[in-house]
Amino acid sequence: MGKFDELINIVAHLRSENGCPWDREQNHVSLKSACIEEAAEVICGINILDKTGSSDNLKEELGDLLLQVVMHAQIAEEEGLFTISDVIDGIKSKMVRRHPHVFGGQADKGSGEVPMNWEEIKAQEKAGKSGSDVEPIFLSAAFEEAKDLIDIARHRKGFDKAESRKAGQGEYKLEIFVPETHLQTIRKALQESGAGQAWNYDSCLAYSHVTGSWRPLSGAHPYIGEEGKTSDEPEIKVEVNVRGDKLEEALKTVRAVHPYEEPLINVIPLVSV
Repeated sequence: MGKFDELINIVAHLRSENGCPWDREQNHVSLKSACIEEAAEVICGINILDKTGSSDNLKEELGDLLLQVVMHAQIAEEEGLFTISDVIDGIKSKMVRRHPHVFGGQADKGSGEVPMNWEEIKAQEKAGKSGSDVEPIFLSAAFEEAKDLIDIARHRKGFDKAESRKAGQGEYKLEIFVPETHLQTIRKALQESGAGQAWNYDSCLAYSHVTGSWRPLSGAHPYIGEEGKTSDEPEIKVEVNVRGDKLEEALKTVRAVHPYEEPLINVIPLVSV
C-alpha cells in the first residue's frame, strides 16, 4: 500500500463510526473555512521558503491542504457523488487535454503561445459543460466569500487585534452551551450570517446540569434541560470569537436557532474598548 492510500484510509477511518466525532460531523460547507485557510498557509510556506530558504513550513502546509482534498473526496464518496479516484482521473485528463503540444503530437510551441492555447481549450471544455453559464456568478460570489473567510481566520489567530483596538470595536469570545445534536445547526447559522464562526469545542467532554461538572462525553450524566425536564442528551461548550460590531448579531443568530428559549451564553471580552 502506498503512502497516499494510507492517507485515504486514515481519513476514511476518522469519518467512520469508530473514528473522531469532529471529523465525522464535517461536510463540504463546514470545511470551507479550513480549505481557504490552509491555502493561505501554503502561501505563507512559499514566502518563508523564498525569504529564508527553509522548506519545512511549505512541506507541512501542503500536507494540510492535501488533507482537505482527501476529506472532501471522502465525504463525496459517502454521499455517492464521486471518489478520490474520480478526482485524480479528472485532473489527469485535463492536464493531457490542455497540453496537446506535449501529449498530442502538436508542433512544439514557445512559452508565450502555451497560455493562449490553454485558454482556447478551456473555453471549448466550458462550452460542453453543464452549468457553465452560471459558474461565473458563483465564482464571483466565492471570491467574496473567500475574503470573508480569510478575515475570520485572521481574527481567530489574533492578527487583527491591533486594528480592532485602534478602531475601538473590541473583541469577544462567546461560550455557547448547546446539545451535541444541535452543534451543526449553530455552526451553520453563524457561518451563513457572517456574525462569527463556531471554531472550537471539546467533543470529548459534556456538561451535566445535575452535577454541575464536566465528564467524558460517552459517560455524560443526564442533565436538567428546558422546563426542568431531565435529558440524556449531552451538552457541549462551543467557542465563538466575534468582533464588537458583530456581537449583537451573533447573539441574535444563536438564540434564533438554539433549542432552548433561554440558552446559556457567556460573553467574555478579549480586547478592551
